[in-house]
Amino acid sequence: MKKLFGVLTIVVSLLSAPVSAAGVVSGEIEYIRTQSFDKPASQKNLFWFTLKLDKAGSCKKWEGNGVLFFADDTAAYSMVLAAFTAGKSVAVHFDENQLRAGWCTALHVTLGNPPPLDY
Repeated sequence: MKKLFGVLTIVVSLLSAPVSAAGVVSGEIEYIRTQSFDKPASQKNLFWFTLKLDKAGSCKKWEGNGVLFFADDTAAYSMVLAAFTAGKSVAVHFDENQLRAGWCTALHVTLGNPPPLDY
């Protein structure tokens, strides 16, 4: 009976654990937009960018174009802007469970030639 209870406890805990849908994608930047003009001070560093990809998990595409990612770090903005200017690809680590206004959030941005697909 104790074994059955132990097995049931493990099964229930596995089923109740949130499913993390994290991933890493690499692509060329298509669009960048800052959001700071009319935002409160807590969102002054907010920006989004799209990668020329058909799919990144279940992350949404922007107006049928590339996959859109939000970020709010000035270092990430500098990296994305530099990669865009140089025409280089970036790797983006994201988690579909961490959204901003329904869009995926870029957790890490990595540059390289080519950028590595791990974090």
